[in-house]
Amino acid sequence: MARSSSVEEMLASALPEDPSLAAEFSSQVQKRTLIRRLESLRNLRGMTQADVAKASRIPENRIAEIENGLDFEMTVAELLAYARKVGAKVEVDFG
Repeated sequence: MARSSSVEEMLASALPEDPSLAAEFSSQVQKRTLIRRLESLRNLRGMTQADVAKASRIPENRIAEIENGLDFEMTVAELLAYARKVGAKVEVDFG
């Protein structure tokens, strides 16, 4: 078996009849990476989830769910509000 350069490639070669599995895995990894980066920025700025909640008007329990991986589906408004409060810049590129 050839060596895969990524988990996505490994899944795609192991399950060729279901290429959507690798795509879904990649999507979930990207979402988790984004959330980890936002959480890291929050921590670097010495902010708590409560601080971000108050400043962004996102309920604190919602921020906890997102950061703890219980819900990866942030709305664009939530992403922008959270990012602004932790000093992140969000760019959208439609290619």
